[in-house]
Amino acid sequence: MKEGPRIEKAKWLNGADSPVMFMVDDFTNVWIDLNGNGRVDPGEDWGHALDGPGSAFRYLTEEVLRSCPAVKTTFFTPMARVPVIREHGYRAHFGPINENEETARFFASVHRDERFEIAYHGLSHGVSGARTEDFVHEWVAYGSLEEAMETVGRGKEIYFEVFGEYPRGGKYCGYGYNSFSDESIDKSGFLWWCRKWDRGQAGVDDTERFDVKYFGENRVIDIPSTVYGAMFNLQGRNKLGRAFKRPVVLRRGREEIDRLLEGKLVISIQEHLSPARTDGRRQTPNTLDDRESLKFLFDYLGSKNVWFCTGTELAEYVYSRDNTVIEEKGRTFLLDARFERDLKSRLITLVIKDERVQQIRAPDGGTIPGRQGLFTFPAVSGRYDLLE
Repeated sequence: MKEGPRIEKAKWLNGADSPVMFMVDDFTNVWIDLNGNGRVDPGEDWGHALDGPGSAFRYLTEEVLRSCPAVKTTFFTPMARVPVIREHGYRAHFGPINENEETARFFASVHRDERFEIAYHGLSHGVSGARTEDFVHEWVAYGSLEEAMETVGRGKEIYFEVFGEYPRGGKYCGYGYNSFSDESIDKSGFLWWCRKWDRGQAGVDDTERFDVKYFGENRVIDIPSTVYGAMFNLQGRNKLGRAFKRPVVLRRGREEIDRLLEGKLVISIQEHLSPARTDGRRQTPNTLDDRESLKFLFDYLGSKNVWFCTGTELAEYVYSRDNTVIEEKGRTFLLDARFERDLKSRLITLVIKDERVQQIRAPDGGTIPGRQGLFTFPAVSGRYDLLE
């Protein structure tokens, strides 16, 4: 049998089995005063309260993420969210993220934190209706490609005003889209996008859906949505029911995660920041109700060979990996980075199947150390030497 190549590109950074992306929807300038007391209470805020008392962001960071410092969060943020119901009767605040200097500064500070990323989730999220059933998600509401691109353009300008850069990726609102939605994303310059709730459309063994794909002429990276944040949640059952169900829920959840790890597939965890809605219903999944489920999930993943990353970090690695060509020449190799996009990170991990190789000499003369045959470095075109 012919021996395989000595140098391979690792599927994921540092040879991880799977990337883990924590996806939190609707982090934006909204507050719904459900109990009418004029004060922000837990479960009411979507981001309007910034990092203040009762705020959703403070709850997430202190009650969910504090014990899981390795986790990285990608927030999906509508630029100027509208309510589901037009005349909802609640005291509420719905404003753009650039409404005032304090609000814009807060959202910008979150995006600058290496633990977080703010991605694009539409301009308004959709069109309000008289009833819940009348609400139309944003990309479904567009009547033409031109209207879609014009609205995306307005949303991108708000994003730029707040963050000083244009969004690299995002997600369809409510996973709703029509025949020209993908083209509007492709032509709007996004590097990556979340198009579908893949877990809901696939059986437990339909793993092909849970890997990164591409779409559009510009090969936008399509990141699947694969894990429900409430998967270990036992709330709502009585004490006896929880005790009976707990072993079953934990076993099934672990098996679901293990299948993704075994297939080296994406683990992207779907959540909403807040349970509050203007139609009186409870938004699920949400970080308030799912605190214990998320902490258990993160703890379980932390014991595995995973890479906690943001959406852009995941997409940039995939781009670097798939647009780098390696040509072996004895104790050297030529690397050709065929990059047409501007990347913040050009990292790639190579697997070298030769125990004698301890370092790689880069084109600039510097050395790249290895660990158990894994070498991670920025992909720069040129000649590389294998050193013992």
